[in-house]
Amino acid sequence: MRGGLLSCRTAQRFRKAVISAVGPVKIKLLLCCCMIFALIVFGSRMASFMGWKDHTDLDRVSAPRKGYALLINTWKRHDLLKQSISHYKSCRGLDSIHIVWSEPEPPSDNLVKFLNHAVHSNARDGRQIEPKFDINKEDSLNYRFKEIKDLKTDAVFSIDDDIIFPCSSVEFTFSVWQSAPDTMVGWVPI
Repeated sequence: MRGGLLSCRTAQRFRKAVISAVGPVKIKLLLCCCMIFALIVFGSRMASFMGWKDHTDLDRVSAPRKGYALLINTWKRHDLLKQSISHYKSCRGLDSIHIVWSEPEPPSDNLVKFLNHAVHSNARDGRQIEPKFDINKEDSLNYRFKEIKDLKTDAVFSIDDDIIFPCSSVEFTFSVWQSAPDTMVGWVPI
């Protein structure tokens, strides 16, 4: 108790000495300057602290690419894959189709022909969309997270072959993503 009382008295004496030597106005001015300096330092570091990117960087030389890539995960459900591709080919913003293939055998020639025909039968605006297969030796749901070779878009719409969203919903989601392209956008099932 005596040590705490002694340090309290020492602090009071020090405070009185500073006030009498400098004056209360100068201390308040010094405190304000310190606070302003701290705010400036904190504010300048806020973007990196929050994980925000500076979009004025020169590393983004190319303009954002239009459209989105469709990444479809499939496994031994060829009819669902055909149905899914036939549906999404008509979406306006679709730029490319990447199929994550995890079956032991590569896709049959008939399946590849069907998918190519389905995509080209409704080609719009001269777009040439070619379904590309990412063939894996084993079955794993994690393959959908692998790097996509020859990706030409900044946005990827990842979905399973048994889920079909209306193109209007996909386009709306894409427009939401365009407003914040460094984030992930998706749906929550109800």
